[in-house]
Amino acid sequence: MILGAPPSENFIKQIPMERESMPRGFYKAIILDSLSVISAGVFSYSYYAYLAGKASFWFPTIALAVFLIFSILETILIKNLKRRTLVVVLEIAALFAFFYTLPSGLLVTAMGVSLLFSVWGEINSRTEIANTMEPNYFKVARARGAKLVSAVVLMVIIIYFPKFNVRENFISRATFDGFFSWTAGVVEKIYPGVNLRGTITDFAEDLAFSQTQKIPGFEALPVPIQEKTTKEAAKVILQNISTKVKTDAKPSESVSDVAYSIVTSNIERLKNEHSAEFRLVWTILLFLAVRSFGVILVPIIAIIIYVLIHLMLALNFIFVAGETRTKETLTL
Repeated sequence: MILGAPPSENFIKQIPMERESMPRGFYKAIILDSLSVISAGVFSYSYYAYLAGKASFWFPTIALAVFLIFSILETILIKNLKRRTLVVVLEIAALFAFFYTLPSGLLVTAMGVSLLFSVWGEINSRTEIANTMEPNYFKVARARGAKLVSAVVLMVIIIYFPKFNVRENFISRATFDGFFSWTAGVVEKIYPGVNLRGTITDFAEDLAFSQTQKIPGFEALPVPIQEKTTKEAAKVILQNISTKVKTDAKPSESVSDVAYSIVTSNIERLKNEHSAEFRLVWTILLFLAVRSFGVILVPIIAIIIYVLIHLMLALNFIFVAGETRTKETLTL
């Protein structure tokens, strides 16, 4: 009895393999890594431009804020510790991207100290996330931000220190102009007749006019005599300014130029007469100023991070992932 022949089989044809898909959040994580490192590099450039007098104070300030936001988001959203460690090292390298011409010993010290504080903040934040069932992301952001600001402050001080011999690096013209413009606005509101935005001659004439108007019976004098008296008073004021500040102010110079010359020349004199003491005091003042600014900036960044996290949750850009234990975590 012959049974039907067995059906033919094609042993060459393979079962189609399912295409392996990337884990959820793979590309988002790469983008976040890149933005964190790039923002560190942008801050490096902004600080370099600020020291060179090519940028105002606000450029490095905004760049620092953006870097803090991306770096803190990395701490919260990236769970792979090895990957995050690599990104932290790259962030520190990017922070010094425009300062590799510094002496090798100083550069290594600055990078090492900055890396230490950055890792310290990373550990504190991850400990907070790991030890609470529902992490307080405002607190996490403050813990990471505070140490990261400390790292940046130390970087700023260490890079700034060798530049003591360069006069214009003490107070850049861009910074001084911003402060002077604000001061001029305040003075003009208090004394409407005084203009600090013109030449030194205009300022002297305005001041002379203001003083002569207080003389009893001055308004009753003939106009030519009033003008002559005002001009003579302006000349006296210019002579007094030149005598007190020990510099010959040209009539065509702006008040801002004269004020900047006075400030920088006095700082230069103090530096030359009291070199060691000046270095110490200036470094302490700079550290306190930058650190105080950081104390104000960190809570603002923490609030922004808190808002961003809830906004990204609402837009389904990140998700709340469950774990085997009762604990809430965020994931890309």
